[in-house]
Amino acid sequence: MEVDVEKIKLVQSLREYHHKALWEEEKHFTWLLSIIFSAIVIILSTDKISLSDKAIIIIGVSFVGVILSLIALKVLRNESDNFQNALHNYIIEYNKYFPSNKQLEFASSSQNKSYFNLFLSGIRGKLTTRDAFQIVVLLFGTIFMLCTIGSIFIGFKYAW
Repeated sequence: MEVDVEKIKLVQSLREYHHKALWEEEKHFTWLLSIIFSAIVIILSTDKISLSDKAIIIIGVSFVGVILSLIALKVLRNESDNFQNALHNYIIEYNKYFPSNKQLEFASSSQNKSYFNLFLSGIRGKLTTRDAFQIVVLLFGTIFMLCTIGSIFIGFKYAW
């Protein structure tokens, strides 16, 4: 069997592209959400802003955080699937062209767990790196949602 090295190089470069893209997305979304969370902490800790102004600012910043958390989660899950598909294509090509070598095994068909299984993996301490980033994004989204609800409650009860 003639080995088409260019095809193997192509599928390997696609796999590397999706792997690097996934890492960059995980890193940058985490940084962005951390900055938004830090802004909320700074706003809460200052005494130079009135309670009603704090509530309004935190509602806005938290709402932006919720939206960005949802976008981040969607992007990370999509890119994780893209990486998994590229990895499968690479394994197929590698095993086809190098049958005498030890055959590469397929990973699971989907890198993304259901949200329930993601939660259970977190409790059991069996998170992969991708799972951990998805949990972090979900936690940020939950914190931002609670900040939004809490600020609305505080605003109506005490400030407005």
